[in-house]
Amino acid sequence: MKQSEPARINDQYSLTLKETGNVELYKEGIGVVGSMSYYYTRNDLPLFICRHDPSADLRTIHDVMVQLDEQMGRND
Repeated sequence: MKQSEPARINDQYSLTLKETGNVELYKEGIGVVGSMSYYYTRNDLPLFICRHDPSADLRTIHDVMVQLDEQMGRND
């Protein structure tokens, strides 16, 4: 897998897909505030994001998931 690009949620939060298949939630000025398996919990990503309260709307979450899917090399 190529080096992953952070997928921005808003001005404070972004998600980064790691080579291990985990996705890390990063908060500006703090660092990683959460991590989870992307492959097995893909449908739980919105809950994962909302649990950390980054105030993202559903469209933004969708766009972030599309970016992560592209990084995983999926074409669905």
